[in-house]
Amino acid sequence: MKSVLRIAAAMSIVALLSGCGGEDFSGAYQTDGPWGKRIILNVDGDDAKMFFQDKSSAEISNVTEFKVDYSKEKMFVDSDKSSMRLVFTRDVDERDLVCLNCTDLMKKLPKKWMQFNAKPYDVDLMLEEQSKAQRAAEEDKKVRIAEMKKLLPFEGDWVAKRHFKDDSLFIMTINPLKGIKHWAFTYSTANKLIEFERAFKVDGGDLQLISKDDTTTYRLSDDGQQLRCVGCKSEQYWIKGDPIKINQISYTRSLAGDPQESR
Repeated sequence: MKSVLRIAAAMSIVALLSGCGGEDFSGAYQTDGPWGKRIILNVDGDDAKMFFQDKSSAEISNVTEFKVDYSKEKMFVDSDKSSMRLVFTRDVDERDLVCLNCTDLMKKLPKKWMQFNAKPYDVDLMLEEQSKAQRAAEEDKKVRIAEMKKLLPFEGDWVAKRHFKDDSLFIMTINPLKGIKHWAFTYSTANKLIEFERAFKVDGGDLQLISKDDTTTYRLSDDGQQLRCVGCKSEQYWIKGDPIKINQISYTRSLAGDPQESR
């Protein structure tokens, strides 16, 4: 009985060593790719996937599947759809990989592949989550386009009426295709202070300009030439400007007014 157990144990050890040479390269490895992307080699036992990942957005593309074999402390990565074979070995740090034939291929790949993650990624799950995020972004885009179409009655370039000498010169552009953009300049020198896109909502016939702290509601005058604040304690309004003259500082100053009283 003991001899049978010894034989079985020996056979198990031989099977393990012959199957993978005692090596397991599982993990994710990266190298620099084209167009601001990294190339990821994701090894999970006997399977591997190679793909591009955008360095800014982390978006995955061009996923290619491979089969993996091990022999004599080397990893052989074979494409399922072509004759491509990549041969890797561990680098001296026993973490990163060195590709032994990448520079010999028609499409040259870097030799050094740095360990990106000690464990392999679930690439299928990553692709599923990416697809969900893309669908959500498309839905958000549709909602935003539908909301921007409501800006049509307010379309144009607007200048805020100044009430005090130290007020800045504010200009607002409303475009049903692009949304709302704000600029602020010093009145005297026309130096730009800020420039940003404004969050908004159209509620009935009113335009709501949304900021972190509050929401200000404006209503279009009967002649369409003013946007007047609804519910403001003091008189606040925007004057519609001529789209050709709006870039002339003297014209925008005349619309904004030149009050002499300081705050």
